Amino acid sequence: MSKKINTINLTAVQVYKLILDESLKIFPKYFWDKPDSLKEAGELTRYLIDDILKWDSNDVKNNLDRYVFGKNKLGGMLVRVFSSSTYNAINNAYPNKYLAWELKFTPQHYWNVNTAKKATKWLIEEKLIWDYETILIHINARMFNTFGLGSMLQIVHNGSPYLALKNTYPANNWESLKDKKSKWFK
Repeated sequence: MSKKINTINLTAVQVYKLILDESLKIFPKYFWDKPDSLKEAGELTRYLIDDILKWDSNDVKNNLDRYVFGKNKLGGMLVRVFSSSTYNAINNAYPNKYLAWELKFTPQHYWNVNTAKKATKWLIEEKLIWDYETILIHINARMFNTFGLGSMLQIVHNGSPYLALKNTYPANNWESLKDKKSKWFK
């Protein structure tokens, strides 16, 4: 018969360590229903990323998914606290450090006109750092795909960089791009 462990005065990380070393099989009942569960989930996510996995920002962007949480016994936390959203979990642990589209999977139902505008602006101004003339010459759907924005382009703008630019920078004249359709899909 196994000894019962009193977890009342333990921190979330201490409880998690007991689960990892198999002294506890699962998190205590109602653990994720406490008022401070969001704060504790952030602590555990940081502990997982920083101390167990020892990941840097690129590792998080390229590798973080639901499987990582499940494999490390935090799958229940991901489901209960974050509705299975790895982005919500990582944003809770590291507020505003990562953009949703930088992760391996963008949250379900994330893309809309406003989030697409923000992502297109990020692509043009922060990643590519292109001026208007360079955009006119070089922009295509492949650029969006390369930076993880292919699904956004399809979902919000029917695969058209022209529509993405028109939405993001409505004051600019993008009409010359309309006739270069073959360029969009190369």
